[in-house]
Amino acid sequence: MRDVYDYSVSEIAEALDLSEANVKTTLHRARKVMDGYDRTRRPPTRELTEETRAMLARFLQCFMQQDAKAIEELLAADVQSIHDSAGEFIAAGIPVTGREKVALFYSHILPKEELRTRFTMLNGQPAVITERPDAPKGLAPRWIYTIDLDAEGKIRRSYAVFATEKLTTIPF
Repeated sequence: MRDVYDYSVSEIAEALDLSEANVKTTLHRARKVMDGYDRTRRPPTRELTEETRAMLARFLQCFMQQDAKAIEELLAADVQSIHDSAGEFIAAGIPVTGREKVALFYSHILPKEELRTRFTMLNGQPAVITERPDAPKGLAPRWIYTIDLDAEGKIRRSYAVFATEKLTTIPF
């Protein structure tokens, strides 16, 4: 409210029923978080879209081959992998962090059945839509996977959404 709409601290405190000290502390913390995000963020461009799509294809190939070493080479040192199953399917309940842990995680979760995959654009970025029709109980029959790249072109963050409710508008 302060940085976008130029409300004063007292106006924000009144609107949110907070003390001015609380508003100042919250604003300070939010700016600190956003500063870190802004420094690492890569604004969307056609080149970044193509680079991301190519990296997704390489990652998918390594994933299908269960090649942890090859996966590891695609990842930034501080990579973070986030999985959202909304408690419906088996998934990592917390972010998996670090190159070695993420590579190991992905190299051990490959299903024995054949996967059907296709590339699409979701939220303005390339994504992989995956179907696993014969998924065993507890495992997602379909999911989407997206990535963010760092300045060096390595995967710095990956997102997998398994929750059926969150995939209702995604055509499979």
